[in-house]
Amino acid sequence: MLPRAPLKAPLRSVRRWLGAVAALSALPSYAAALTILPALGRPDEVRISGRVLNEHPPKARSALAGNVRALTADAWAGAPVELRLEGQVQQATSDERGHFSVLFRFAPPQAAGIHEVEGRVPGATAKAAVQLLSPQARLVISDLDDTLSVTHVLSKRKLAEAVFLQDGETQPAVPGMAALLRCLSSGPVPAGVAVVTGTPIQLAHRAQVFFARNDFPFAALYPRALGADTLSGYKQPVIRQLLQSRPHRAVCLGDSGEQDPEVYEQMRREFPGRISRIYIRNVGRDENPERFRDMLLFTDPAQAAADATARGLMADGCLDQERRAHP
Repeated sequence: MLPRAPLKAPLRSVRRWLGAVAALSALPSYAAALTILPALGRPDEVRISGRVLNEHPPKARSALAGNVRALTADAWAGAPVELRLEGQVQQATSDERGHFSVLFRFAPPQAAGIHEVEGRVPGATAKAAVQLLSPQARLVISDLDDTLSVTHVLSKRKLAEAVFLQDGETQPAVPGMAALLRCLSSGPVPAGVAVVTGTPIQLAHRAQVFFARNDFPFAALYPRALGADTLSGYKQPVIRQLLQSRPHRAVCLGDSGEQDPEVYEQMRREFPGRISRIYIRNVGRDENPERFRDMLLFTDPAQAAADATARGLMADGCLDQERRAHP
C-alpha cells in the first residue's frame, strides 16, 4: 500500500509522499527473473556473475517466441542482488544492462569440487553450481557454436534458423563432442571446463538446457554481453582472466568458421607454455593452413581423442567408453 499523505500536510510531507510513490513505481511491475552463471574458481576465491530482468517472461509456445522474448526482455538496472555461497553473503547492484559480478574470497580455502551458490532479488531466487579447482587441475576452454552445437555460422540463413527456431531442447549437438569433453575433463584430478562463447547472455539458460540434455560435463559459462563494445575481441579478456587467475595448463577447443584459431593463437603467445594443445573442428574456411599452425584441425572427435591420448591428456579408450555409456 502506498504511504498516505495528510490533507493538510506541509510541503515537506508532500514531497516525501511523492518520493515514496516514485520509488515504488520504479520497482518491477512483474516478478523479476534472476540468472546466475555457472563459474570456475579456486578454493580461495571465485567470481560469480549473472543478470537480472524486470520481469519473468511467460513460458513461450514456440522456440521462436521464447528466443525473441529472451533477447528483448527488459533488464533491471540497479537491482539489489544478494548471493550466498558456503555461508558467506555478498551484496551487489546490477548495472544498466542488468549485469552483476561478485568476488567471493575464502579463508581458510574451501574444498575443491562443485559448490552451490544461491541468489535472490526482490521477486526472484536462483541457484547455480560453481567448481573450485585444485592447483593440479587442468582447464578445458571451449567455444560453443559449431564446436559443441550445430549452428552453421557460415550460412546466414541456417544461422538465423538455429538462433531463432531452435532452443536448448532441439538444437543438435556435434556428435561425439560431449564424450570428448567428458574425457578431457575426467581423471584423477577433475579438470574445469569453461565455455567462452559469442552466444549472448540473454540465451544463457538455453545453453545450460542444451548442455544438460546432451550429457556434457559441468561447464562454467562465459557468454557475451551484447553491446557496441563486444562486436569483436570479447573472448580474449575472459580467457586472459581465466589463465591469469589460476596456474592450470589449458586445452582449447574451437572451430574454423570464425576466429577461434586466431584467438587461441593470441592466447598461446601471451601465455607461453600454458596451453597444452589446440583442437579446431573443421567447418570451413580451411584454405589457409597457417591459421592452424601447431593445432589439430579435425572433422571427427575421434581424431582429437587419439591426439589427446597420445599426449597424455586423456585416458586411452575413454572416448569409446563414453560413447557406449551415453549413446
